[in-house]
Amino acid sequence: MYFYNKHNIIKKDVDSVVKSLKQNFITKGKFLSLFEKKLKDFFKSKYCLVFSNGTMALFSIAKALGWNEKNHIILSPISFVAGANSVVNSNSNLHFADIDKYFCLDPYETEKKIIELKKKKEESFSYHCNGLRWLSS
Repeated sequence: MYFYNKHNIIKKDVDSVVKSLKQNFITKGKFLSLFEKKLKDFFKSKYCLVFSNGTMALFSIAKALGWNEKNHIILSPISFVAGANSVVNSNSNLHFADIDKYFCLDPYETEKKIIELKKKKEESFSYHCNGLRWLSS
């Protein structure tokens, strides 16, 4: 069986989670603000926004980018269903390109799909949960 990753949870992690769970607000408490600030400082970014899960992040990306029926989104068929759900929820057109031998979205298959969409004069966006992101218009 292929495992996505191996967890490395230390006592400090467990203690932090327990401390957070004992707060009045679990998902919007002071630890969230502290975490966002630390990420923002680490990346030297002006803004930072974290999500409770990847599904909400993808739905928010679709909303922020204004995806609609004019957009064509390319995904790997070997990925989390949240990606496809965010496309369908935004009324965009979902397309699949195959993966390569490393289980990442195959750039050649993606390029073929982009060329096919360009012939139809469509904008395309592709992503993979562990691969590269391409944007073409």
